[in-house]
Amino acid sequence: MISAIPTLNRLELVGETLRAALEALAAAVPDWLTTHTRPHWAERYAHRSEEYRLPKNDAERLAYCESVGADGADLLADHDGPDAPPWLGELPAVRTLRRIWDEHYRRGDSGRPRWRTSKQLPSAGETAGQPLRPGRPLEGFSKPSVGLGIQYRCAVQVIGCAQA
Repeated sequence: MISAIPTLNRLELVGETLRAALEALAAAVPDWLTTHTRPHWAERYAHRSEEYRLPKNDAERLAYCESVGADGADLLADHDGPDAPPWLGELPAVRTLRRIWDEHYRRGDSGRPRWRTSKQLPSAGETAGQPLRPGRPLEGFSKPSVGLGIQYRCAVQVIGCAQA
């Protein structure tokens, strides 16, 4: 069980990094985010990853990691698209998303992100760190509050209405 802890920390890290980027985008450019959100993101990222059970077995963990990786890659690709405001890349949570994705994912043969094994990770001195450690939030992450998640959930509700 102890050997699973670093993996679970990484699972939570990537999920929370993407959730934080969605929160920041919902606050900064809600209309843009509305047109670039995938339907399943509402259920997956509206709540902190610690609020539900992360996968327990290795196959489910890998599937979760690669699914979150694809979601983050899609968001970054949309961010790099022609209709994105050029200043979006300056948002700390978006910079953090890109950095965490570069560290924890590699581009697979299909061009989609592939989860790096622990042996493929950059050395500790080259990483962004663990943004979820108490007292040491990473750039773009706020301290947990009651309001965290409200903006993204509101944007998701608008999207749900628009797509209905």
